[in-house]
Amino acid sequence: MPDVPVFIVSHKRADSVRSAHVVAGAKLCIPVGQLAEYEAADYGIEIVTHPDEVVGLSPKRNWMLDTYGDHFVMDDDIKGLRRIYDQDLEPHLSPDDAYEAIQATAYVARQVGAKLWGFSNYPMTYTYDVFKPFKTTGYVNGMSFGIFADSKLRFPDDPHSVVEDFWVSAINAFHHRYIWQDTRFAFEQVKTFRQIGGVSDYRTMDKEREDYEMLVRYFGDAIQLKRRGGRPPDTSVERMSASAGHPFEKTLRVPW
Repeated sequence: MPDVPVFIVSHKRADSVRSAHVVAGAKLCIPVGQLAEYEAADYGIEIVTHPDEVVGLSPKRNWMLDTYGDHFVMDDDIKGLRRIYDQDLEPHLSPDDAYEAIQATAYVARQVGAKLWGFSNYPMTYTYDVFKPFKTTGYVNGMSFGIFADSKLRFPDDPHSVVEDFWVSAINAFHHRYIWQDTRFAFEQVKTFRQIGGVSDYRTMDKEREDYEMLVRYFGDAIQLKRRGGRPPDTSVERMSASAGHPFEKTLRVPW
């Protein structure tokens, strides 16, 4: 199996691509109209462009599937690929080792027949379960994931979707039933909820509510609001913060 290409998606963040040197050989994928700005930033990595008419993260993901087929993609605000199975080791893998971890995970995912794959959603060592180094059900965070083009997976048509990762994870559960996650590693992301660019351009509380209700219409009880401190979620709280989260934070509960 040939190596899967690795991409960093970015939009209006030419001066703050933190992921540029996290994975060896990763390429920046940006709108062609922003090429001059990203070239001026001079990250020293290859840049590929999509038409400016491809607007929004979900349409961009569909374009990448159609254009590149099998691939791994990550956000532009990542510190590194973190070992979470042993807190005494160097926390982040080198760029070369991160590339090899992606390719090894892609290989195993292909062998077991998974179409959606990646690493743990949580970069904290205390979340690692030594008895479950791999997962085959659940949700794959849109911050980083791999996808195979021979699947039935597509992302929402809505260019302003803020739940495309929940959507594709639920669609994957419906069509393919399982994922492949190597939970020994996790990409560590910089907190970006209030950054400019990316989906921050259109992520609002009203949009979070609208997209949550859309997911429930399609997937019913598989979409659950998170409980905090054992309490039911309070959807009357009209605020978002990196520390407190927001009232429409969700979980995907696959019923098998």
